[in-house]
Amino acid sequence: MGILADYFIAPDDNAAEAILDRVGGPSVADEETGAPALPCTQLDMDPAAQLTWVAMMSPDTAEGAASQDMGATIGIRNEGEVAVMRLSTAGRDALAALATNPDDPEAAEVLVELADPDEILEDGAELVALAVQAKQAGHPLYLWMAV
Repeated sequence: MGILADYFIAPDDNAAEAILDRVGGPSVADEETGAPALPCTQLDMDPAAQLTWVAMMSPDTAEGAASQDMGATIGIRNEGEVAVMRLSTAGRDALAALATNPDDPEAAEVLVELADPDEILEDGAELVALAVQAKQAGHPLYLWMAV
């Protein structure tokens, strides 16, 4: 049994939650509503590592919690077979920073916990570009996962 994982941009949590009911996730247009596919990319990474990464990219300080800028689970469907999570703004911005500064020590510190940073940067170039696009638009970055 495989796991599909797409990182995507949506304007807000409500739009991201609507993806839970879309067959095929954010990378396909919704035939029922006519909603277009959303900007997204896949990153082949072990699902446990993906969840660890999402958690690591979410601030765990009292300041982060107070600002409500923590990553969050937006919704789960079909007894956990489909889920959407929002990365924290800090996580999105750390990814975006890699576009202009691939040696960013803060982002590298997070990435090195998961695998060789050069390997992640090579495989994650599209994710970094997506994070830049999300930051420029002022939109969150989300993770859609389906079993």
